Amino acid sequence: MSSLEKIQKGMRVFQILSKIVLVFAVVGVVLTSIAAVLVAADVLNMENQFLHFLSVSAEMSKGQLVGILTAADISLLLGGVITLFVYRYFTAELKEGTPFTSAGADRVKQLGIITIVLSVISVSVADFIYERIHLAAWNMFDDGGSVRLESAYFCLLWLYVMVRNWSRKRKVAKCEDFYGKRRMDILPCLQNKIKEINDMNDNRNQIRIYLIFVLGICWALGIAAFCLQRNSQNTIYQILQKGFTAFPVIAAVFTRRITGDKSEWRISFRVWKNKKLWAFCAFAPSILSVMGTMLYFVLFPEQYSGVFNLGSLTGTEQVIHIANPLQFCIICILVAAVCIPIQVLELGEEIGWREYLLPKQIAEYGARKGTLLNGLYWGIAHLPLIYLGFNYSSENAGAPWSNMLMMMLVCVTIGMICSYVMVYSNNVMYPAIIHGVVNVIGEIPVFISVSGKNGLLGPNPTGLISMSGLILCAIIMLIKLPTAKTDMKE
Repeated sequence: MSSLEKIQKGMRVFQILSKIVLVFAVVGVVLTSIAAVLVAADVLNMENQFLHFLSVSAEMSKGQLVGILTAADISLLLGGVITLFVYRYFTAELKEGTPFTSAGADRVKQLGIITIVLSVISVSVADFIYERIHLAAWNMFDDGGSVRLESAYFCLLWLYVMVRNWSRKRKVAKCEDFYGKRRMDILPCLQNKIKEINDMNDNRNQIRIYLIFVLGICWALGIAAFCLQRNSQNTIYQILQKGFTAFPVIAAVFTRRITGDKSEWRISFRVWKNKKLWAFCAFAPSILSVMGTMLYFVLFPEQYSGVFNLGSLTGTEQVIHIANPLQFCIICILVAAVCIPIQVLELGEEIGWREYLLPKQIAEYGARKGTLLNGLYWGIAHLPLIYLGFNYSSENAGAPWSNMLMMMLVCVTIGMICSYVMVYSNNVMYPAIIHGVVNVIGEIPVFISVSGKNGLLGPNPTGLISMSGLILCAIIMLIKLPTAKTDMKE
């Protein structure tokens, strides 16, 4: 067995190990997230024998337990992200057939930067959470974390230098062999390669410029609103909330202008041309949201008021008694389906995120990864609003951090559904319909609840239980996405 074969065999082993670790990390994130949400929502309360044992023996409160689970969740999540990059590194090296290339050295450097940055974030967030819940003595990351960071840094630095030196030696040997044995005109080949690299760089630059613009505006306004006055009467907060729909389309236009992107806009208001797709967009999200809300009220019957608190919308004490819940649900679904002004309004967000950004992310990363990244960045744009109290009750356990985490899940879920429809139709108006329908139907459940507040589990479809149907639909669409019929061109 040659040295190269031994190296490849070792890399294949590390690839398998990193995949196993990644699976455990994903399972851990899911379990700790569910546990944190259930404890925060009092589904698992201190009457549970295990939780009662913790509260007595460890003198731990409910808030402290939620904090510990959240810290563990974040650590597992960031550790899983690092492991994912490690797995991708080994996969890429095995695909190339040899680790001793310049590209391999660059991947090692990138992996080192990602490892250090995410590890620092993980340690810092864990320290912060344990300090806030007054359990700093429980946090064992301080000393061991710094040692692991230094060790990882020096190991990756050494590996980068070694791979870079080997790649240079191989380049010299190949050049000597090439020019010593045969000559050929390599100019056309180089020109094609340069054009391919330029096209790829243009695509990446457009993605970066768009994200910097739209995320920069949202986060700058959010930070300014927080520093001045943290409430809904804040003028800057009002600008952020009212302009949130417009920022993405402005970012798309801005990016097109400065990059010279003259591609056609993927938009048509003639949605009646595909009646089945329109019916799906107009009714399926509402039906799934209603089913999720019904599940929430079945699990928490004490939260169902039996009346629609219209006064909360009109500023009066007017209420509408719900004599027939099924009839009320049908009316709400129909209203959401025909609420065209809201659907058109949501074009602002959808043009930016799905019409402009999504095709470039799919071209750069592939259908599934591009879709997930699209929803993830969309969620990051929402975080300043959620931190300042939008969409969720500030009384939720772990707020605002738990609210922000839940909103990320909402955006990834809705983003997957909208992205699938965008890929299938190549018309951004269909995702705008879905977005508008979800926004209309999603504001109703809280007005028929006793508390009148939106929690982490419901009643609005921004809670885990109430959006369970949407999550299932999103997963199915993500699985079907690579084989979806599409006319999308990039």
